[in-house]
Amino acid sequence: MASQRIHRVPIAYHELQVNCCRNVLCENFGKIPIFVLSGKYKFAKSESYLIIGDKSQAKLQCKLCKAFTRLKSNKGVYEELIRIRGDWLGDQASEMLACPKQGCDATGTDFIIRHGTTKSGSIRYRCKQCGTTFVPSPRKNRKQKKPEITELVFRLLINKMPMRRICETADIQPATLYSKIDLIHRCCINFAYAKELVWRQQPAVDRVYLSLDRQEYIFNWGTQLDRTNTSLTSITSVDNRTGYAFSLTLDFDPTLNADQIEAEAVKINDYDLPYPYRNFARLWMLRDYSDEYILSNRLERHNTLGTSGGETAQKYRDMLNAKNASDTEVIELPSGRRPSQGMQVRSDYALYGHLFFLEEMLRNVSKVRFFMDRETGVFPAFAAAFGPRIIERTADAFFVRMKKSLSVDKKKLLKAAAQTRLNKWVDEHPEFDGQNAVHHVLREILDSAISQGSLNGEWIMHPLSDMAEPNKEVAYLTDLGGYDLDHLAHLYNMASLKGVDRFLMLIRRRLSLFERPIHTANAQNRSWYGYSGYNPAVGAKLLAIFRTAYNYCLPGDDGKTPAMRVGTCDHVVTLGEVLGEFNSKP
Repeated sequence: MASQRIHRVPIAYHELQVNCCRNVLCENFGKIPIFVLSGKYKFAKSESYLIIGDKSQAKLQCKLCKAFTRLKSNKGVYEELIRIRGDWLGDQASEMLACPKQGCDATGTDFIIRHGTTKSGSIRYRCKQCGTTFVPSPRKNRKQKKPEITELVFRLLINKMPMRRICETADIQPATLYSKIDLIHRCCINFAYAKELVWRQQPAVDRVYLSLDRQEYIFNWGTQLDRTNTSLTSITSVDNRTGYAFSLTLDFDPTLNADQIEAEAVKINDYDLPYPYRNFARLWMLRDYSDEYILSNRLERHNTLGTSGGETAQKYRDMLNAKNASDTEVIELPSGRRPSQGMQVRSDYALYGHLFFLEEMLRNVSKVRFFMDRETGVFPAFAAAFGPRIIERTADAFFVRMKKSLSVDKKKLLKAAAQTRLNKWVDEHPEFDGQNAVHHVLREILDSAISQGSLNGEWIMHPLSDMAEPNKEVAYLTDLGGYDLDHLAHLYNMASLKGVDRFLMLIRRRLSLFERPIHTANAQNRSWYGYSGYNPAVGAKLLAIFRTAYNYCLPGDDGKTPAMRVGTCDHVVTLGEVLGEFNSKP
């Protein structure tokens, strides 16, 4: 009798499986785990993996390299990918019919069929999976009575004017302002989609050098009964060479009704299941914001050091976090209060969705290099999304770290000291100067490091130090060999977070909702963010609006926008062009 397969890890969802070894040095890298019944007592075993830990904190351990991978819900990752993809599609997403019933994931013509018409003549559809009948909500395409007001609001939004001041300047009511924001957001999404769709099919560049980082945004409390801020995090990827922001993901889903989700979770006993097996695994549920949940997981959050394993596992741990650190992801805990509208997405699932979306966006780009801030879970998510391309040597990842918290004077001293060392080297090698000197110094450093072993996880100090990235160090995470010293020196020299840092800085400088607070004495250690909003959904729209404006409408010192440099556009786009047909009178 054939052995029956037992799924001890979350089963693949729409052919997506993220639970496997993420050690690029291991033969099991990317190998799908399969557990089958074996032995007298019919225990489920696997030739390649073990399940370690209790139900709530289960981890997959590779038998070859002993590296750990925290289990994820494939359904949750896929749902987050679909959400991000839908945000990118804009109005085009409405053409991809989906069942509106909560909990049903049927989409496309394989599941959604025509089912007659309504009395008014509108086409009715039926879901073959659950039987629900529905009529898609029509989108309104009304032109504006005063298009100049819409363009004015657009300009004021991206130039850091607070909401109340915009109402005063444009002489409009708050309700009108928010309707304008909805319209501008819709126009920005549709404009960027049209440009990026063509580029995605046939990229104008053959390689990109993306810097990835996160930024926290605070939203104020809405009631005196609970004066806790809501804290959300964005994940952004920007091309260092062109400055183009390819994706910005906020860990927040404004389309969900929290009360309905909670009721459904209780109905199906979702709370009783281990996290990776839950139906709503990607979302922060109501109980997750409780003090009991946070306190029960705080110890596990800090207990992340993997101590078992041989030489290969140690190299992998070193690769992920310099030295003596773990390849295991720490438990993410919610920060602040539950959003008053919509639902907060777990940041690790937002990160996975972000990177899987980028893999789709950059599929036709020959080479993809990622430079990432050293944060928990970033590399496992990258390895899950770009695993096949890592093996093909068309995708690489680097950690970048520097001493940003230093004072200006100390940064100047570090910069001067690095320049002095470089000048001394140039004096000894007069045939080199400028960037040639930096390149050849890196060659020497890398040659010495390679002679002592693999580059994986080894921090290499960059020869130069500047004010933006003082004492910059770079760690190569996907070194499978095959690159010569010149190629490696070029990649290490390109390693930087300047692209994403500049974009995130402009968000703070140009959008009033995301300006940093001015801290004052507070008996309860609370901070009131004077310009922050109350509704995260509005913040999400403003971030999407700014991404389009930044990419297409804001030229740099060279007179070109990021879109012009990356090849999605051939001129500086005006705000009126983005608004398009909506910016004309009826």
